[in-house]
Amino acid sequence: MGSAAAGAPVRFLVSCVAADRSWADWTAWQLENAGLRVLVLEGNASIGPRTEPEQGERVIALLSPAYIESVQVLRPWWVMHQEDPEGLADTLVPVVVQPCRPEWPLSKVPYTDLTGLGEDEARARLLHAVGATPTGRAGPAASPPSFPDPAGRR
Repeated sequence: MGSAAAGAPVRFLVSCVAADRSWADWTAWQLENAGLRVLVLEGNASIGPRTEPEQGERVIALLSPAYIESVQVLRPWWVMHQEDPEGLADTLVPVVVQPCRPEWPLSKVPYTDLTGLGEDEARARLLHAVGATPTGRAGPAASPPSFPDPAGRR
């Protein structure tokens, strides 16, 4: 896991669409509980008006059918890939939260698949994908958000 200038920790931006907000909340809580700085960006605010994340920021894109069908969300990724094809892999951490087939340019970056997993394994894979380990400290809320698995696996 990299770091920003002056030794500041990497900040993770969790990019999602409204339909996957429960996944974004769960993901953010898990990352904050591991001691990481996190900001959730929903919809076309995924990357904001700039064409790429600021130095030291990495984006966790929560991939689902709704995400990959959103032109507003994908347009910034197209721009980033065209401007810096190698930079996309350094910036983006794709995480599949619902079965889908990521298209270009998201298909150019290896992704972590959380579909069909119970909560414990999903947490472990998510933290591994960003190079973090659980700290065991108190999380950002009294209790974590519910795991958004429709089958209720833990």
